[in-house]
Amino acid sequence: MKFLLISLFILLSSMTLATPHNTLIKIKSVSDKKRSFITRQGRFDGIAEGTTLVFKANGVSFSAKATAVSRFYSQWELVNNQMTMPIKPGDYVTAYKGEEYMWAHTDGNIITQKHREALREKASWIGVDLSFIRGLSESISNVKDDIEVSRNGFGLQIDYYGEFNPKLYWSAGIRLENETIDIKAGSLTTSRFALLGGFYYMSSPISSFYDARFLTGLSLGLGISSTDSPTSSQSGSVLVLPSVSGDFMFEIDEKWSWSAGLAFESLSTKETIENQAQSTDQLNLRIMIGVHRFFDGLTKYH
Repeated sequence: MKFLLISLFILLSSMTLATPHNTLIKIKSVSDKKRSFITRQGRFDGIAEGTTLVFKANGVSFSAKATAVSRFYSQWELVNNQMTMPIKPGDYVTAYKGEEYMWAHTDGNIITQKHREALREKASWIGVDLSFIRGLSESISNVKDDIEVSRNGFGLQIDYYGEFNPKLYWSAGIRLENETIDIKAGSLTTSRFALLGGFYYMSSPISSFYDARFLTGLSLGLGISSTDSPTSSQSGSVLVLPSVSGDFMFEIDEKWSWSAGLAFESLSTKETIENQAQSTDQLNLRIMIGVHRFFDGLTKYH
């Protein structure tokens, strides 16, 4: 319970740090006529084609409309045909919604700004992570507390992520891992298979850190475990309660990203050997590197 409370505090703190009240948007490029520009804000930030925002830079405010939107980028054009933009590539601007409703005609139907956001298909992706596992602490029933134990291993995890909204996501996945336990008497090998589910928060691009996005979340899992030694074998169940992770995601192209991060997790294992139950509670550190394939949707209107 103590670890769960600490985990929730870390998760909420990281979400707070990742969402400043005044987010600056970096201008990636500006047209020669200074009437259109590109920012690193896209569908993952809730922007859809037709979205109209008010931008403020260098003491000047102007309205612009999104004319093309990809996963992480959007192209904007000025609403006022008589003005040019007081910005250049590399500048930072602030953006906010102007009027509550922006009206536009599409196929004879009147669509509001809120409707445009609702028509944006929700993003999803598959992530594959390889991890190095390091045991930090453990408590084993029927074993002296002062026994020296060293745990190291490797794991493979595959997750499907779905969107609640442009910042919050859910996940469902599987994990396979193999862990070596070294003690004075010899070595043991533990294999685990688990099903996991989690909830995650994704930040906007961090301009000061290679435009990476920070993905942080909490997951729970249930699975099976088996431990083998040269003379015996035991098996049982394992609970992941919980796993708290933080990853930085770096874009490769429109559909692919790679990530690197850390996770702290609490495992509770119950195995049986010769009709005798043995419980193990452990705290692990996971060092992760992964690749992600995105399937985010396109807007349904033109």
